[in-house]
Amino acid sequence: MALEILAIVVTPINDIGKCLFGALKQQIRYLTSYNTNIQNLRSQVSELKLTREGVQTRVEAALRNLEEPFRNVQNWLEDTTEEKLDEQLRDFDEANINKKCFKGLCPDLSSRLRLSKQAVRMTETFHTLQEKVNDFLVTGITHLRPPPNIELVRRPTIVANILPRDSLMNDLMKALKDSNIRSIGVHGMGGIGKTTLVEKINNELAGHILFNKVIMVIVSKDPDLRRIQEDIAQRLGLNLPDSSTEIRANRLLERLEVEEKMLIILDDVWEPLKVEDIGLPGGCKLIVTTRMQKVCVQMKLQKIIKVEPLSEVESWVLFESKAGGVVTLPNLEPIAQNIVEKCKGSWKLVTISLLLLLLNYLSGPRKRRSSLMFSLLTWTFTPWTFSKLLLHKYQEKQLTR
Repeated sequence: MALEILAIVVTPINDIGKCLFGALKQQIRYLTSYNTNIQNLRSQVSELKLTREGVQTRVEAALRNLEEPFRNVQNWLEDTTEEKLDEQLRDFDEANINKKCFKGLCPDLSSRLRLSKQAVRMTETFHTLQEKVNDFLVTGITHLRPPPNIELVRRPTIVANILPRDSLMNDLMKALKDSNIRSIGVHGMGGIGKTTLVEKINNELAGHILFNKVIMVIVSKDPDLRRIQEDIAQRLGLNLPDSSTEIRANRLLERLEVEEKMLIILDDVWEPLKVEDIGLPGGCKLIVTTRMQKVCVQMKLQKIIKVEPLSEVESWVLFESKAGGVVTLPNLEPIAQNIVEKCKGSWKLVTISLLLLLLNYLSGPRKRRSSLMFSLLTWTFTPWTFSKLLLHKYQEKQLTR
């Protein structure tokens, strides 16, 4: 009986002793491994810095290729900056490591114990950060940037800053805001500014709450449904299968139906198109530009807007605004007036013909050539880029030289 009572008393005491001894042993290990723990921490930080440098290099190369890092990679880079890592090591500088007590006669054991424990914990934390890189190598470090909701048209245009055609812009914006109108047709003669008008609308809608996404596609005289589908899909970040146009249209339709407040602009349409053949859903807004009103009618577009030719006054203002005083010279003004009359309100022909006139005039005296070169430098297009087009339009119109 006495032995049983003794066992009941002694056993807990023995267990407590073992726990205390184990804890004391661990504390002693922290003290005896102090220098090793500090060195392990510094080695881990050095390795982490080198790893970060490699990841950062790959991210910078990806950014140049218009890619961007995944969010977890970006967070990892922010957590492992050199400044943050060096800050973590600040407690382990020589001043703290060499602290003494008892008037410098022996090391500060309390400080050493604390720093040794801290070094072990931090080494484990940094090792975990190091291991995350292995996950990045599996899942990827960067990805392609998602296409913009609205891709701004950056191609320079002449009338964009000269002839805003505010009434047309207002009519088109009003139709876009009308929830009862799902399709809009913009028609008018070639070179009259239809494409410029919708390009301005496209840019105007950037940052606007009216549409979450605007996609503009050039159709052209000989429409290629596969190319049109591909252009739209690229703007959606969608990969279409290399199969029939019908299958691709169904795939595109399925993707577009999940989009809200979408505007599709089909520019330069020559023949009526069935939007279902492309894969466009009935719910998205649609703008079609064309030279022929019958295209708008046959496609059953709800709102039809006609772009009228420039008046002679508008044509002359455009012509004179870019040529400056050159075209008012006595020997050039009659020719310039004749050009404006023969261009019949097409801003494109007006501007092209102006360049042709100036090119022909370049063979004049040096003083006049200097004045002309100044005018050309302020022009949106350069005559050298459009030399073939200038000659073609000149022969087409048989302008008076």
